[in-house]
Amino acid sequence: MQFTLKITPNGKVQIVSANAKKFPSISIFAYAPDAAPDDVLDYPGSNNYHDLDKPMVPINLTGPGVKATAHPFQDEEEGMCENGNIAACGELNGN
Repeated sequence: MQFTLKITPNGKVQIVSANAKKFPSISIFAYAPDAAPDDVLDYPGSNNYHDLDKPMVPINLTGPGVKATAHPFQDEEEGMCENGNIAACGELNGN
């Protein structure tokens, strides 16, 4: 599994990108002092253990059965722009 996460100054967890094998299911939680855990991602997986033999694929954060309560970036460039990479912001604006 490979995840790129961003933690905002107010403590929100944002998913920049996610790659994993289709099996098993994946859950990500954010924890803060004096607060209940925040369910950031529930990825149901394929329920086919043979998918462990296959390569990792990008996780569609808005796909069927996927619950991403944190704002997922639309693509990697948007996440890089949000994280301060000015060149990625230019690509988003057509520059």
